[in-house]
Amino acid sequence: MSGESEAFVKACIKYQIDCYLLPSIAGLESTFGKFIWPNSYNPFGWARGYMMFDSWSAGFDTVAKGLKNGYIKKGALTVEDIGPIYSESPTWAIRVNFFISQFINQNLLFFRDFVLMSLNFNYSVFHIYVLYMPASLFSIFTCASSSCSGVL
Repeated sequence: MSGESEAFVKACIKYQIDCYLLPSIAGLESTFGKFIWPNSYNPFGWARGYMMFDSWSAGFDTVAKGLKNGYIKKGALTVEDIGPIYSESPTWAIRVNFFISQFINQNLLFFRDFVLMSLNFNYSVFHIYVLYMPASLFSIFTCASSSCSGVL
């Protein structure tokens, strides 16, 4: 799953959901895809973990769409709102938020180091677009103009 950052990002952008949410759910539900039904490509426990997808990207897209249409559009805007609908566990939201905070902390350190390095090499003419993801899924895109269309 670690080589699938582009598919994660595409699903998040396509459905306009927080890019921390999908990997955080995958972290909680399956230890980032380590504990899933063989070849299910379902690290989210979607449909109680029984739904099978043809690929990681198909799973990411389906779950992102499901979160957007079945949760967010119906008013579940925060992890705390989503939790009681997504899972029977009363601690689901707390544990998903733990992963989100870990990703934020890790990426803030990475971003700080990247900016310091960039300043040392005088890359100030570049616009840096950062999509926050876990380090193993982290994606950075740089553009020399004000438009980054087609980067993904």
